[in-house]
Amino acid sequence: GQTSPYLTMNASLNLDYAKVKSIEILDDGTMVIGVYQKGLIVIQPAMKDFTYHAISPDNDGINASCISAMTKGWIATDGCGMFKTSGIENQSSRVTEGLNSTLVQTVITDKHGTVWVGSYGGGVQQYADGKFITPDWLSSFKNTPVMSLAYDPVNDVIYIGTNGMGVMVANIKAQKCMNLASSDITNTWISTLHYD
Repeated sequence: GQTSPYLTMNASLNLDYAKVKSIEILDDGTMVIGVYQKGLIVIQPAMKDFTYHAISPDNDGINASCISAMTKGWIATDGCGMFKTSGIENQSSRVTEGLNSTLVQTVITDKHGTVWVGSYGGGVQQYADGKFITPDWLSSFKNTPVMSLAYDPVNDVIYIGTNGMGVMVANIKAQKCMNLASSDITNTWISTLHYD
């Protein structure tokens, strides 16, 4: 039979009033849908059904989190931090060491393979040496309420959508970050960014 890299739970799934937070199509065509306050729905191309993955701090099937975003084996949650899937069924582990906030709203991977997360009140961090760190050049934005990240691989920059501070751009190569909002625009909330 087919296996899923996501933990499959024997949990009931009620999608009444459900809100889809993120959708990712993996290289093999598998669709992974993050559902706010529910968990993950995984639909594989060869299967006629879906698997459901409820996430909690203990992976006990009691969903206590909100799926915020996913990328290449990483699952961001609003309240439980980050989870990493190993690609083997029933293998998912919580990774929170170094996180400035467990209210992780977004996760991306750059062309160098670096995982970046944005969290509400925790700014932008990267995953390095088994933990999350805030690079020195992003430390002044450590408490920023980040809502979304979008990566531009051509220019090697990350666009950062914030709650109240508009859009910022982080240049990875130059290690500089600047706010794109003009001084006359205040309290601009950016919930979603997409780079195409």
